[in-house]
Amino acid sequence: MDALKLVSTIGNNSSFGQSASDIIHVEDEEDIHVTTSSRISSPDDQKKRRGKKISVLHPPDGGIPAWKMVGVCFFLNFCKEFIRNIILHSDGFSDEVGKELAQDIYNVYSGFSKFGGVFAAVISIRYGYGMVGIIGCITAASGLLLASLCTTSLRGLIALLVSCVSGIGTGFMEYAILVVVLEYFSTKRVKVIIIVNIATTAVNVIFSVLLELKNHYPELVLPWSLTFRYQAIGMAVAVIASGFIRTLELEPEPDIKKIYRHHHLQYSDFSPKDWNGLVKDLTFYLYIVFFLLYDFAEHLPDIRDLTENQKWAFDSDQLMTAKFVPYMGFACASLVMCAWKNQTLSNILAVLGPINFIAGLATCVILPYTDFGLIVFYGIIFVVAKRKYDRSNSDCILWMMLDVIPDEFGRNNTRVCLGIVCFVAGVCEMGSAYAKESAEDYIEEETEKFKAVFILSGALIMASGLFGIFIRCLIVLYKDPEYRRRNGEC
Repeated sequence: MDALKLVSTIGNNSSFGQSASDIIHVEDEEDIHVTTSSRISSPDDQKKRRGKKISVLHPPDGGIPAWKMVGVCFFLNFCKEFIRNIILHSDGFSDEVGKELAQDIYNVYSGFSKFGGVFAAVISIRYGYGMVGIIGCITAASGLLLASLCTTSLRGLIALLVSCVSGIGTGFMEYAILVVVLEYFSTKRVKVIIIVNIATTAVNVIFSVLLELKNHYPELVLPWSLTFRYQAIGMAVAVIASGFIRTLELEPEPDIKKIYRHHHLQYSDFSPKDWNGLVKDLTFYLYIVFFLLYDFAEHLPDIRDLTENQKWAFDSDQLMTAKFVPYMGFACASLVMCAWKNQTLSNILAVLGPINFIAGLATCVILPYTDFGLIVFYGIIFVVAKRKYDRSNSDCILWMMLDVIPDEFGRNNTRVCLGIVCFVAGVCEMGSAYAKESAEDYIEEETEKFKAVFILSGALIMASGLFGIFIRCLIVLYKDPEYRRRNGEC
């Protein structure tokens, strides 16, 4: 039987730490649950799902309850991005606390907005991610509100409230958004990811327009303290919206079943309270290392530096056009996601690996060029590959990396995996800021400092691309049954 042949294959390929005796032999193909198959939903499967209890293993994947969650996530993402832009662009804030301290506050805020996901993961497992969203909204709003009430002499307290308190709050909000999308949907996640990310792009466009308008209409400028206070109105609505989030129940796999992840370097089972399988999964550790390189490199360069530091080569219309380059990249990334039907970790690495290598190489060699068309083309490719531009969060490609978590590492492990990924992202946010300053110190000329950052970033991007190709090769050579079947080994 094919099932027995499959079990035999697993036993023959257990060189990564698990013996064949650890695998339960089954007598029916239906007893083998393949996680990646959950992305393919036939009409019969949908009928069966309707008759089952909604849980992490049997998500709604559509319907009124699920799309309500999408609306909540869209609004939470809008509020989260609004908070970030307020901290970054509030008038007079940097003058009030000092430009250097304001930059440090934003860097720490960015790091804690990721670190917050670690604590959110613990709370979501115990109390659900609806509670995570409520706590996040209250914490983020409270930090800014209390900071607005402080006098200038309390700069240290202002820095603590804005960077740490509000940072952790937005981290909770981001975690709630991520886990809802990943757990509620299976076959429609790509559409939902694009819908939720439209909120991020909308906020960035709004602030880009406002920043241009304030140069012509000074009366539009509000003091930073008032801006910090008024955000509480929107966040109060976000708290109410978070109350409508319904947490899906964790459901253990039946004991007679074993999970066979054909593209993994380890085979293991999992349960809601026992992540032993995830801990032993070598692929997960390789995924984390790739994510570390990938996320660290993307925070370093600012494509706008190519035009802002070389203004002599561009006219005013070109400088204005350059500000909207990231949104063209976001549109391209969205189209790629819509057209990409089979998004497994193996397939994503097969594409992102070469793209990252090319983008990293282009980052290193683009500096001497001042042709506007070439820079725009590079900017679009860079945003597609690295998803960030000028501190904005066009998260399509990053979300694509997170999208594979439920099917690659188990639906019951989604919350734990997200917590670990958030911790790694926080390390990248904090570490990249220090690395950027260190790289700039090597060049004395102020207008040339950005070049050192581009070279460092390009090297890291190429490294992430090469490592992605390496992981892809390991997956294909050691654990891809289709590869072995083609070569007569199965």
